[in-house]
Amino acid sequence: MKRLPALLSAAALAAGSAAAGPPADDPYEGFLALARCLALARERFVETNSWDTLAQTAIDGFFEALDPYSRYLDCDMFEDLARDDRGELLGVGIVAEERDGRPVVSWPMPGSPAFRAGVRMGDEIEKVDGARCEDLGFEGAMDALRGPEGSWVELDVAHADGVRERLRVRRAELRVPTVQSARTLPGGVACLAVTQFGETTAAELAVALARLRADPAGPPRALVLDLRENPGGLLEQAVRAAGLFLPAGTLVASTRGRVPAVDDREFRTAADGPCRDLPLAVLVNEETASAAELVAAALRDAGRARLVGAHTFGKASVQSFFDIPERPGATAKITTAHYYTPKGELVHGVGLEPDLAVPQTADELWLATLRRVAETHPELAATNAVNRFADAPDRPLEAAADLLRVPAAAAE
Repeated sequence: MKRLPALLSAAALAAGSAAAGPPADDPYEGFLALARCLALARERFVETNSWDTLAQTAIDGFFEALDPYSRYLDCDMFEDLARDDRGELLGVGIVAEERDGRPVVSWPMPGSPAFRAGVRMGDEIEKVDGARCEDLGFEGAMDALRGPEGSWVELDVAHADGVRERLRVRRAELRVPTVQSARTLPGGVACLAVTQFGETTAAELAVALARLRADPAGPPRALVLDLRENPGGLLEQAVRAAGLFLPAGTLVASTRGRVPAVDDREFRTAADGPCRDLPLAVLVNEETASAAELVAAALRDAGRARLVGAHTFGKASVQSFFDIPERPGATAKITTAHYYTPKGELVHGVGLEPDLAVPQTADELWLATLRRVAETHPELAATNAVNRFADAPDRPLEAAADLLRVPAAAAE
């Protein structure tokens, strides 16, 4: 970077000697303009910045301009991404929803530090280490909950009964389950809620299905796969998860990109799924994205499931990772291809239309989620909180269950 002014002068002389000017797609023209802008910012911007800071700013802006999914990742950012895929979390063990800029707990993990300290479903976090969550913002407050393993954090919480309490919680490394609940509804319809597709999702789903099928009260007659609010995750896990409901060799998705030899691929199920014959419906909404959309589309295209809920997000792009030798440990995450459904439809930027549209507000979904978690893990909720959402309806789930209870011939 210190040679940049000299490089700029040499490039300017070379450019000036070309009477006709550079070709329209000549990379040197762009590099020259970038170098000149960096030099101007270094010499004239009102605040002093190092060459490294300016270069990093340019790199970040470059990736941001490509699309929302391409990024430059330093060592820590890459490790955070890998930890998320593994389902690992350094924090206190809660999942929260934003309410008026503050986190409201929807899922305190069983046995987590937060749960042991007394955090329950429906608790509103008002302060983190003395800082008001309104000032931090939702994302800032959630970031403040994370920290080194073994460190302490103080939470000011307002419980559902209005009682306020200051709790001291010790952060730990946690493994977050991605199959958040599995339960059988009245009428023999089972529902499994999958929050994302991480490294253990397919195995978690297989275990949950085996437990449901071994229920002494009898195996389920039909299944609802709840992918609402599921942002996606690992394609390999999505393919394996879809394979639990499909015959061997079924196409789940394909990719097409700039370099066909590398980017054009097909992804098929490896074996007959144990639940390939059970009637199935999939719940989706506006936040169902990426790998979750691919699972929904694969089950729909194979004639295995109907989609119930709302139009999905429409994110189906492939990100590849490339090392940056000039900065050891850094990685470039770049969109290199798009996913297509088994019928060849492009989901990216389009999304999936449900077979049965059942709208649901964010508040309705949140209350329904609290009810579902409380029914599956009653220890996570205080009694006074359960009363708030015990009768909360979940219209998409009820519609899906009703759809599965109707014989196929009658439904047609």
